[in-house]
Amino acid sequence: MNDPKDLPGLAHFTEHAVFLGNVKYPEENGFSKFLSANSGTRNAVTFQDSTNFHFNVAPKSIKEALDR
Repeated sequence: MNDPKDLPGLAHFTEHAVFLGNVKYPEENGFSKFLSANSGTRNAVTFQDSTNFHFNVAPKSIKEALDR
């Protein structure tokens, strides 16, 4: 509902882009690989009025997962 009129789908695009990498952890899909190596999973969903990101990971790896 808050996508700019000239950029429909921006929230959904952002949902996917979040998992690609960042300055500190630039490896493409590095977060997913990290979670897989530490008994975890991740997912996201965009609704008309909100986007939800969630993940789970082995307790020993939670600090690094949150940093990522």
